[in-house]
Amino acid sequence: MELSIIVSAYNMAEDTRLENCLNSLLEQTFSDYEIIAVDDASTDGTSQILLDFAALYPDVFKVMQLGTHKGRGGVRNLGIKHARGKWLAFVEGKDRTVSTMYEKLLTKAKETGADLVGCDYCIVSECAGGEDGIVHVHESSQTGVLDLEKHKSLFLNFGGICTKIYRRKIIQDCGMNFPEDILTADKVMECVMALRAKHFEYVAEPLYMCSDSDRFSELEAEEDLESGSEDVWKYCEDHMEASRLLLQYIQDFGYLKDYY
Repeated sequence: MELSIIVSAYNMAEDTRLENCLNSLLEQTFSDYEIIAVDDASTDGTSQILLDFAALYPDVFKVMQLGTHKGRGGVRNLGIKHARGKWLAFVEGKDRTVSTMYEKLLTKAKETGADLVGCDYCIVSECAGGEDGIVHVHESSQTGVLDLEKHKSLFLNFGGICTKIYRRKIIQDCGMNFPEDILTADKVMECVMALRAKHFEYVAEPLYMCSDSDRFSELEAEEDLESGSEDVWKYCEDHMEASRLLLQYIQDFGYLKDYY
């Protein structure tokens, strides 16, 4: 198995975003892959949607279910545990992928020997159904065999977990799992991956389509800040916890001097 795509899903039965996401993965031009969809203890019909896809595509599709809600970190960890691919990829159930995304990223990896390959993404408007804009997340100066300066550049600008493929070994050998039960789990692992990768390459095309719902959530959070919303304070506390975990990792693995 060449590639395992781990999809996170939580309470997504209300509209068709989850189905659109899964269909975009099933339309990939690359064939040697599996989809591991993890239901993060949803309380609606999300689980049934995933099971229906698994029944239709049993050779490609696998469903895992968490007994308790653990956030993206718990989803990622469970998916990695059951993945068979030499390469790993992560997708949010609200997003979509271009049909050629993984073929292009894996081709780049094979051509260059990279253990980490990324791409650009575009923001998709739920209201209009179109693309609001392309986000260019990397520069050519970040690519190639990673020296100290390139590691620093990736550390400061990783560009998102879902816009990349990862050689399984760099995740298995990093000495850390995704933090669970915090909203900012990806932020920790982005920095860890930036330090652990040896060779990074970049396909300068918007191959990942990100829903704009997160942007609306951030705006709503800002509006609720003065009222002391519990969700906002949870988000702030999670950022602090992510910082603590990252600092501990950097100290334990001897990175503090170079990346202070």
